[in-house]
Amino acid sequence: MNLSLLKLRYFVTTAEEGSITAAAQRLHISQPSISAAISQLEDSLKLPLFIRKSSSGLILTPGGQQILSKARALLAHADEFQTTASTLNSEVSGRIRVACFVNLAPIHFASLLAKFKEKFPYIEVDFYDRDQSEIFDGIRNAKYELALTFDLGEPNEFDEFKVIFVAKIPPHAILAKNHRLAKQQSVSLKELSPEPLILMDLPHSREYLLSLFSFLKLHPNLKYLPRSFEMVRALAGNGLGYGLLGLVPKTTSTYDGSQVVSLPLKESVRYLNMIVIQLKQMPTRQVVETFTLFIKNHFKEYTSP
Repeated sequence: MNLSLLKLRYFVTTAEEGSITAAAQRLHISQPSISAAISQLEDSLKLPLFIRKSSSGLILTPGGQQILSKARALLAHADEFQTTASTLNSEVSGRIRVACFVNLAPIHFASLLAKFKEKFPYIEVDFYDRDQSEIFDGIRNAKYELALTFDLGEPNEFDEFKVIFVAKIPPHAILAKNHRLAKQQSVSLKELSPEPLILMDLPHSREYLLSLFSFLKLHPNLKYLPRSFEMVRALAGNGLGYGLLGLVPKTTSTYDGSQVVSLPLKESVRYLNMIVIQLKQMPTRQVVETFTLFIKNHFKEYTSP
């Protein structure tokens, strides 16, 4: 069987775009060229890769989904070979696909990315902000080569990933600026627990935050379940309860202009580990190693306020 890397690249791009037309536009080639390449690939594999639907474009078959992750890994090997060969005496270059936990992204990833691009101008970073479930799925399917996230979830969920520790993040209580406990240096979760709780309702985040109460044998007065980081802060800023978050923005203002304070908890509870994850079976390219090392150095001196 003779599989062309070019045909595999056409296939991966078409799968990501969901249509031959969009793939052709992205690759700047003709639609018939992509159609022919995919047909030839299906003939070589003796396997249909797509279900063609006139109304909804292309849908991957179960076999196509399996081939997609393998094709991405093979293309990563090829890209690393090409990068190594072309940069022996020059700047590190290439393109990487990086995911970041949705709440972490606006607080830390934007500035990290700007500094990285300044230091490594020849490395292009395709960036995606996602929740934890989307990150896990994207890493498993080789859609992302690495992700910056937290160790949210059960330990066995990370068995298939290479996990690199970055920093420890303590949880904080989010209170309105005029809250009766706002002027303290830290706050007790036991003292706060009778008040209305504003809980981030995202997969894994929700379970982690509730586990803090379970660990302390407390019963939270659950009131609001927003799905956005800023809505937690806005509800707290308007005196509608208290929130719990691990990340602390540099500003005390919310989107609607209300003011909040972020206080560490007095109790000893589980901290979040900020981590970088990669798929164990995915080759680690030089550009990926460069970006991972940069992330670790960026957060080396990080301590949450």
